[in-house]
Amino acid sequence: MNYLVIFTIGPVQAFIVQARKTRDLYAGSRILSKIIQKSLPKEGVIFPHPQIESMPNRFIAEIKTENIQDFCDQTREKIQQAYQAILEESRKEGKAGVKEGYQRQSENFLEIHYAALPLDKSYEKVYPELERLLGAAKNGRIFSQMEEWGKKCSLCGERNVLFYRDSKISNKKYHYGSRQLKGELLSAFETYHENLIPLKQDGVTLAEREGLCAICFTKRFYPVSKFPSTAEIALMDTLQKLESEPEKKKLESLLSGKWDEQLYFEENLTQEYFQKYNLPVEKLNDLKKALDKLQKKAKEKG
Repeated sequence: MNYLVIFTIGPVQAFIVQARKTRDLYAGSRILSKIIQKSLPKEGVIFPHPQIESMPNRFIAEIKTENIQDFCDQTREKIQQAYQAILEESRKEGKAGVKEGYQRQSENFLEIHYAALPLDKSYEKVYPELERLLGAAKNGRIFSQMEEWGKKCSLCGERNVLFYRDSKISNKKYHYGSRQLKGELLSAFETYHENLIPLKQDGVTLAEREGLCAICFTKRFYPVSKFPSTAEIALMDTLQKLESEPEKKKLESLLSGKWDEQLYFEENLTQEYFQKYNLPVEKLNDLKKALDKLQKKAKEKG
């Protein structure tokens, strides 16, 4: 028998919007897209097109089977496996160990809903009925209660912080908490020093005193190719015009390997900013002079 099936995953809006960096926004959308991409049936997909790069959070398919529940159970398992693979990618990227808190926060996060009806009438008649059935399934929310107390995540504010950066700790490390001690669940801040995670040097960092839960850590450290910062996007047109100018190359060479487009903005050329991001303060004056020359060149270019 042929069935019309819809699968959706979430949460969508909250997962994507809870962000402090453009990278967080991109990763949230990309993660959901990747899960759907990995979960599509091999045949019968109606929406979306299997070859598009950016997937929505749902798919619709016509499935020929004698047991539609088996298909739905298997698809649900594929979605969970795709999600777990992404968690593992981010965990390795951030060099995080597997801890109880990480698993507890991540295992019940993903929302999976589906509905299926026999395709015994035309698609135009079955589809609206299927959407109503899916809507009813979403309204009856089933969730697992997770009790936590302590410092909450800087991005979502919903789950406990498991990763934290504090300049008072030597070498500016990431910290991982929390753990059980003498029968009491300690605050994550009290146990960070026992599970240090080295600070990344490729721009994917936690801000000073920023703390992330397992879910938001997954977004922050989801492996992506070089992602443009807000500053780079804002200056994209101007930077293209100046690409071949020696003034631009001179400015960027002063911080070879540590250059960031935020440094094109004069207000960031301060001792506080350089100390915050571990940049060489002794090069501030040279950078200001080089930036002034580049700004004059930019005005000439219009």
